[in-house]
Amino acid sequence: MPRKKSDTSGDNYPLELTEQQRGSLLHCTRLKRSIKEKVEQAGAGTQTLLVTRKELDDLNDEIGQAALYATGPDKKRLLAVLRW
Repeated sequence: MPRKKSDTSGDNYPLELTEQQRGSLLHCTRLKRSIKEKVEQAGAGTQTLLVTRKELDDLNDEIGQAALYATGPDKKRLLAVLRW
């Protein structure tokens, strides 16, 4: 009998980011194209992005690596997103 997937990849999770946090994400990380397009398409101000579980996991990994080497305000913004 095949195993059932525990979480579906179609579920979306809201991720609320400020304009500065989105700028730091684009500047300091190497995001996958699908995530990068979502971040770039967000309007001005604080916006909520809907990301899948896989995208959320990829973001977590990438932000964790980038936060090690980022400096100044970028580091603070990345850590704020990571703690979310």
